[in-house]
Amino acid sequence: MSTSVQAGAGCVIRRWTGRNTFKRRAMPVITVAMRTGRTIDQKRELVRRVTDAFVETCGGEADGVWVEIVEIPAEHWGIGGRLQSDLLAEAAVAADSFPARERSPDHS
Repeated sequence: MSTSVQAGAGCVIRRWTGRNTFKRRAMPVITVAMRTGRTIDQKRELVRRVTDAFVETCGGEADGVWVEIVEIPAEHWGIGGRLQSDLLAEAAVAADSFPARERSPDHS
C-alpha cells in the first residue's frame, strides 16, 4: 500500500509505507513566473518538460516534482523602474509613427 500525503506548506511529502510509518523526502517546488497569454496546452508542455529536465539533471521521481506557474500581467511587471505595460504601449506608438522602410533591390 502506498499513499502520498502533502505535509506542511508544500515542502515535504510523506509516503505511507504500509507499516504504520511514514518515509519523509524532500520535494522540489519549481516556480515559473511568466507573462499571461499562454494556452493550456503550452502550460502542460512546460510542466512536462520542466519536470523531465529536473529528473534528468537531479534525479528523483517525476511524481515528486511540483511545478507552479505564476502568470503576471504586464501591468504587474516592472522593468527598469517602469511598468512593462507602459513600455509596451510606448513601443507600439513609436512603431506606428515610423513610415515603412522601402527595401532596396539587393536586400531582401
